[in-house]
Amino acid sequence: MASSTTIQSSALGSFASRRHATEGLSLPSARQLYEQLALRYGSRSIRLLDLQAQQTPATEAQPLKGHLRVACLDDSPSFIALSYVWGAKSSPPHAIKCLPQGVNLEIPTSCFHALKRIRERFGAITIWIDSVCIDQEDSEEKAGQIVLMQDIYSVAQSVIVWLGEGNERSDQAMRYLQQRARYGRRLPLAFLAAEGEMDKKKELQRFKTVFWQDLAFRFKTVFRHSVRISGSGVDLDEVLDREWTRRSWTFQELILACNPIVLCGDKAISWEDLLSAICIDINKSGVKHHDMPLLASAPVLAHWWSMTDIWLSLPRPHRPYPYHASQIDVLAANASSFKDHIISRAKHGVGIPSSLRLFHHLVAYTCSLTVLGAWGFAIFMSFKAAKPGIDSLNNGSVWLLLVFAWFVVTLIALTYVCLVFQIPSLWFHITHGIEQKWLLRSANDVLDDSKLRYAGVIDGIRAALRERVSSNHHDKAFSLAGILKTCGASPSRPDYSSKVQETYRVLCQDLFSWQPAALIILMDAGGSTDPSWVPDFSRPCPSTWLTSRYRLGVTEDSTPITTQPTFSFRSSSSYDTSAANPSNKSAIALRGRQISKVALVANMHFGRTRSFPVTAFNEHMKSNLSILYRWYSKACSKNSGLKVFDYFAALEGISPKRGPTHKTQKESLNGGTGERGQNRYIDVQVRLPLWQGPYDFTDKKADFAMWEIICGSLDHLRNSSRLGKANEMRSRTSGPLLDEVGEQALERKLLAMINNHPERVKVFAYLDNLTRRIVDDRRCLFLLENGEIGTGPLDIKIGDEPYLLAGIPAPMVLRPNNRHSNEDDTRGGYEVIGAALVHKYMHGENFTAEGFEDVVLE
Repeated sequence: MASSTTIQSSALGSFASRRHATEGLSLPSARQLYEQLALRYGSRSIRLLDLQAQQTPATEAQPLKGHLRVACLDDSPSFIALSYVWGAKSSPPHAIKCLPQGVNLEIPTSCFHALKRIRERFGAITIWIDSVCIDQEDSEEKAGQIVLMQDIYSVAQSVIVWLGEGNERSDQAMRYLQQRARYGRRLPLAFLAAEGEMDKKKELQRFKTVFWQDLAFRFKTVFRHSVRISGSGVDLDEVLDREWTRRSWTFQELILACNPIVLCGDKAISWEDLLSAICIDINKSGVKHHDMPLLASAPVLAHWWSMTDIWLSLPRPHRPYPYHASQIDVLAANASSFKDHIISRAKHGVGIPSSLRLFHHLVAYTCSLTVLGAWGFAIFMSFKAAKPGIDSLNNGSVWLLLVFAWFVVTLIALTYVCLVFQIPSLWFHITHGIEQKWLLRSANDVLDDSKLRYAGVIDGIRAALRERVSSNHHDKAFSLAGILKTCGASPSRPDYSSKVQETYRVLCQDLFSWQPAALIILMDAGGSTDPSWVPDFSRPCPSTWLTSRYRLGVTEDSTPITTQPTFSFRSSSSYDTSAANPSNKSAIALRGRQISKVALVANMHFGRTRSFPVTAFNEHMKSNLSILYRWYSKACSKNSGLKVFDYFAALEGISPKRGPTHKTQKESLNGGTGERGQNRYIDVQVRLPLWQGPYDFTDKKADFAMWEIICGSLDHLRNSSRLGKANEMRSRTSGPLLDEVGEQALERKLLAMINNHPERVKVFAYLDNLTRRIVDDRRCLFLLENGEIGTGPLDIKIGDEPYLLAGIPAPMVLRPNNRHSNEDDTRGGYEVIGAALVHKYMHGENFTAEGFEDVVLE
């Protein structure tokens, strides 16, 4: 700290001498303050704010005060960092007074409220805040400090996540999260984040103490439900769905932090508790006595799960275990993330304090021996009381048989009581907590397969690029630089002068060069970008409804290649390679194979009218029925093997894995009418209902029933109507299916058939909902020349080519690019249209590594 103290002293002395030399006693400006506390370019110096504590008595009107000073990261200064959303400044603006100069620095409103809450809760504290510690008017200083943000948030003792001011509903949600966390098996995150032997011993002791406190809480809630907060009226979205969760920079600030603390109003929760609260599934724990559901919307939970996954998967500096077992030390030497450490501890049985494990077994064995002893004593007393009767029996074997029967019945009764009341399982969960099984779901793969080593990080980066927003679109890429550097990548230096799409191209090239598994990001490409294979992260991707489902190593892959995918960057054939920049690498070459070509495209549309009478169906719905009929009729003509469930899956935009079509059940040969003990049974194959096999549509059973009705009407019209026969003939040609008169007749016919059905109201409701979902997803239906069906982006045209590309888990629709540098250039590149769902190609059913060739995306 000597160097930082010298810098500060000289700066303050120079400033004081100039101030006294001035006749006027006006206060210096913010710019003058930053000049006196200048940060040397290229150094690892930062400014820190020593926030003063509240004066007593504490009042709301007390101004914020603190000392701003310069420190060097190489000196390992002790400080915390703040992660918050800037937002707008108030009028008049809020400020913090920097002493001893007395300069008032304007700060955003959210920063002002955050500092007041921090001061109330923690008192005097040293903190780093970008709006105070960086001169926002100096672009060079900002660029230099952005490079240091990885170190700032990584070495900070803690990062306070400010979600905003609280209210009654958010306070209730925070209390609910804290109690729900106590049901889970606590993870030693604070202990793993601690540095130094003393800090580790302190955190280890705290971890053991809190584990025992959690045990006491769980024991109380089993017998005293009043201890537990009711879930009635709780909405966790009040806390988990704040603006902070949607900003680009806050993503990096959380992921890099080793020990975050979440602050919402005057309520705080440790990251250890929050992670436990949102990552345990009480409903699947098998314990009926715990009923604290996770009361948050599915998209919000998915977003937080993605954040926790990347936070746990990010490599961290090595922090050794306090246990000295040789096998643990060897394994820990290769572990670099919190997830690796936790999995290593769990595998070697060191995830739970030894004293608690001893207590668990001691109580369990004591209770078991007590029950068995009481039961044995009861048997002894029964024999003793019945001894005169036993002596009087001539046949002792009868009596022994009765005693044995009583023994068996008693044992069965005890077992039944234990199972019904879940006594063993309940006691285990009381002492150990509910295990976070999701954390261990792919432990072996994550530790042993280098392809999946950074799966959580890549998935988290994809989610951040897709879901987070920033006021400057460049920041979508630049805000990830710290995470990539931590993972061993070499991100390019931020350049705000370049075009946004060029920034995204450089980011993709950095990601792919670091980890070829990051090619999964290409699923989000398409939508008239240049180059087309680079996603435009500033707007929704063409196939969000499909690509958001995929996660590395978890989701089914249409190209299940076990090795790392190969790729290369090339000069695009769309431009003159002899131009001034011959090293332009704007194209990427992947290994791939064509599925077929698009033969028909059906675009549904939906009007603004949301209601419809049964007798006068909406005009848009009538038109959509006609579009649906054309797609269905031509698909039937090209591929007679398609069934009603195949069409339903494509319409719904889902790709369930194919299962059995029959189930085995036993049937009696004599119908159960023979003599007792004479029945003979055989195994009989019984076909499953269409909504259950070969695809399981159990959760969409009602919708499937409506589609069967519609499908029946389409088949009836196609097979028996004159219009159907005309359409059958036209479907074999490339011309239009029906003329205008035929279209109107077809619409009337279809509408009349459905109107005559007893379930017409439900059918129309399903059609309305289906059309709305297809339009909201911005997808169309298509038919391939090989007879397969699918659904994909609206930009798909006849002649486009779906491809299977190695490294991309879903088919990609490509369009031949005919822009060549000259007529003699035969190199054909492709334009990316977007990811698509192609029936029978989503789970590698028709995959073969043969026939793969270079496919150049431009």
